[in-house]
Amino acid sequence: MKDMPILGLPLILLGALWGAVSIVLQSYQMINAKRDQIMVLIECKKAFAGKLTNAGGDFVAVPAKVLDQCHACCYGKELQPMDLYLSNLLPLSLGLCLFLAIVSFAVVCIPGYLNSGDADFMRRVRRISWITASLPLFSLFAFAVGTLFDGYTFLFKLGDWVLLK
Repeated sequence: MKDMPILGLPLILLGALWGAVSIVLQSYQMINAKRDQIMVLIECKKAFAGKLTNAGGDFVAVPAKVLDQCHACCYGKELQPMDLYLSNLLPLSLGLCLFLAIVSFAVVCIPGYLNSGDADFMRRVRRISWITASLPLFSLFAFAVGTLFDGYTFLFKLGDWVLLK
């Protein structure tokens, strides 16, 4: 009975990891949907301005059907691409990074709550905790880089189309 908390450690680590993965996948889906929504607004703004380009950078005529779709979904909307980025995509990405940091910290701190006299066992438990925390830590790094890349793209690469009202 004395070793029961120590035996439950793998279940606690697995539960923490499972919960984190589930939330991360749902958040990733939401982030991609918001990014797609922003890109549609940017393309519609380009279409309205008559400055839609192809992959080679050449200006192309916008089909009337595309303009009608853009007019129906985007024209006159109060939320512009930059508003969507600052009010939806950026807070969602930063919140996900914060969540992953908290999960990683919790997984790394779990061995501190175990009472075992065996130093070798505690060293192995700490190593397992760090290995388990590596998944949320790498996800944290990836989402942080993705957030910075989105900000750079929307502000500097698409800035003239994003910032125009």
